[in-house]
Amino acid sequence: MKTSINIAWMAIILLVAGCAAGKSLEKEGIAAIATGKIEPGQLVEKDGKVAFKYAMTLPPKSVGRVQTLKMTPIVVYGDQRIPLSSFYVQGQGVKHTPFPVVAYRKPFEISRRYKMDWKPGFENARIYLQTELSRCGKIKGASEVLIYSAGIQKSPSTVSPTVRKADLTGEIRGIVMFQVSDNQIISGRDYMKYLRTDLEKVMAYPGAEITSIELLVSCSPEGTTVFNTRLGENRYRVAHHYFGEQLALNRYATWTKALTQQIVAENWQGLYDLLEDSKIPDREQLIIRLKALLDHQREQLLVRDMNRYPIIKQQYLPSLRNAQIIIKYKMPWHEIKPMQLPGVW
Repeated sequence: MKTSINIAWMAIILLVAGCAAGKSLEKEGIAAIATGKIEPGQLVEKDGKVAFKYAMTLPPKSVGRVQTLKMTPIVVYGDQRIPLSSFYVQGQGVKHTPFPVVAYRKPFEISRRYKMDWKPGFENARIYLQTELSRCGKIKGASEVLIYSAGIQKSPSTVSPTVRKADLTGEIRGIVMFQVSDNQIISGRDYMKYLRTDLEKVMAYPGAEITSIELLVSCSPEGTTVFNTRLGENRYRVAHHYFGEQLALNRYATWTKALTQQIVAENWQGLYDLLEDSKIPDREQLIIRLKALLDHQREQLLVRDMNRYPIIKQQYLPSLRNAQIIIKYKMPWHEIKPMQLPGVW
């Protein structure tokens, strides 16, 4: 009995100690860790869209073992502040969430791609990065830093002689991860609470409307086509039920009327994209060899490459075992209030 009590007290002490980690970062402010850049250096509208990549490097010890860092790019023009989709990283001790893990002893690199509709006033747009550092479920530090100030140029060929205010459109994205060769979801429910809050915030506006919902399921490319096809279908059914329950999507007619699905049984293209953005020395040759082979030959080469580059097995393939939901919405312009909307334009 005494041994059990001692073990319980030890667990409590370890939990408190873990939740106390990283206070020096909170005192100093977390803006200093948001080192990164927008690519290309000058954003330009093309065919009514603006696309860019944000890449950043987190220094060692910037995120504690039980800390989670939320980062949200915000497009600012005139008196409008529009948050784009957030992304997260976490410490090595955080459990049951799908976010990338920041190593404690070496720099950590991460990048995200964004694409948004062109809006009048973007010529003088700036982009800020808003950061929120959480520990044990509570926000412990927040900051905002300017990451882009060059404005967004309008392509001369698409300049419109008349400008009118249109409905605001945006999207909310969510993702869950799966165990290897299984349809068991390993994501945490706290993440779903954030998404549900964002969705309810949008739908609270008069005239707000969900225009479409996409459910995209991905399987990593190792294994047979027959097995992965069946696995993808099973993962879709599980994800459909999970998102519907966690986000209360049954309240919206779009969930049944406008839902579209896509199941990628063997996500080779996703693997190519990850390899292309990696630092593997011969990544270009590796991609070319994989694309040139038949399915069973590609799988054999992939097994050899996993032994040669462990990061493929440890990080790239697990990231492809997922289900993503994309909820697109629109609302009348006159109803918008700055700093209250999630999502991507």
